[in-house]
Amino acid sequence: MAFPITGNKIAVSVSGASELLTLFGTSPTTGTVRVQKFTINADAPEQEVTGNTAATVNSRAYILGLAEATIEVEGLYPKILSAATATTPRLGNSSLITYGAGSVYNVAQFSLEIEYGAIDITGMDGTAIAARRFMPSGVVSWRGSWTSRHSSGVALTIPGATNQTPGSGGTAATFKLTEDGTDPGFTGNIIVPRGPRFSVDPRGVLVEAAYDFVGDGDLTVSAAGSTLPALLSVGAIGPSAWDTTGDGVPDVVCTFTAYTGRTYTASCFLRNLKIDFNVGQPLKVMAALQVSDAMVAA
Repeated sequence: MAFPITGNKIAVSVSGASELLTLFGTSPTTGTVRVQKFTINADAPEQEVTGNTAATVNSRAYILGLAEATIEVEGLYPKILSAATATTPRLGNSSLITYGAGSVYNVAQFSLEIEYGAIDITGMDGTAIAARRFMPSGVVSWRGSWTSRHSSGVALTIPGATNQTPGSGGTAATFKLTEDGTDPGFTGNIIVPRGPRFSVDPRGVLVEAAYDFVGDGDLTVSAAGSTLPALLSVGAIGPSAWDTTGDGVPDVVCTFTAYTGRTYTASCFLRNLKIDFNVGQPLKVMAALQVSDAMVAA
């Protein structure tokens, strides 16, 4: 007899060379992220078709529109289950931002967000299309924020306009994931257009300053660790993979298992990736996936 399920048999698997394959692998024992939760957001927006179908129209009428879906996956870095390099997810206690000549002073938390984008490419082809079709935008942007404690010995930096060449005016920054010999992380140039935002309160409240930064040029996955994998493939981050053969047909396929025999399968690509670093919490990874075409439930 059928019964309500819980999420204790959760699994995410990917086929097709892509960032998603690197992150989530082909089974629970592969990939770089330990999945804690996935959320499927399916939609077929209603279309109003109210008209004069009777002498008196008493109510509005609707039909379903084209289907579309996004999927959010939350997890922790790293996930390694092999006997040779067994480990657990790391805290942010050895994470670090360096910016310009030194590290960000007294930083307690920061985030890094990569936006891959998505474009609706749905078009007529003479068939009864049931779902919208999407592809990556082709241009990556990245940004983030940090919160640091105001020091008695260092004045906060106030942003302002400077003469700079786009793509070369930012200041070099590094984002260290965790301590591991050759430390896994990211590098790139940033500008800091917003901040500081801070309050001073006489009741013994710690003064913390928040800043927002924007990536100027490429973000590069700098290295794998001595024992840990890089979160993504080493090198400059480019558009999300979706069509590995170049024929215009998406072929990176994701399967989301809610329970034994209850799966949701779709061609997907990475739309957004965010990493949260907090000194006393595990390194959290949040991925937003765009379904490229129809999703199949089984």
